[in-house]
Amino acid sequence: MELGDIREQLHNLNEVSQTLMECESVTDAVQKALVEVRSKLDVQVASIFLFSNEGVIRRVGINGVDAKGEPK
Repeated sequence: MELGDIREQLHNLNEVSQTLMECESVTDAVQKALVEVRSKLDVQVASIFLFSNEGVIRRVGINGVDAKGEPK
């Protein structure tokens, strides 16, 4: 991996970190993280899954558009 690529990745990570630090709730953090993921990875849809206290994985957020252009 090139040094320039590593610097860019660290810069992106820092930007996302700063954005999430400003959130006042988990819901706000999830939504902002989804916007950042879609932007940085240039994808149509992003989802975040978390484990519950019982060990069950559940989707806590989704952001994007499907193949028909419908919002998710």
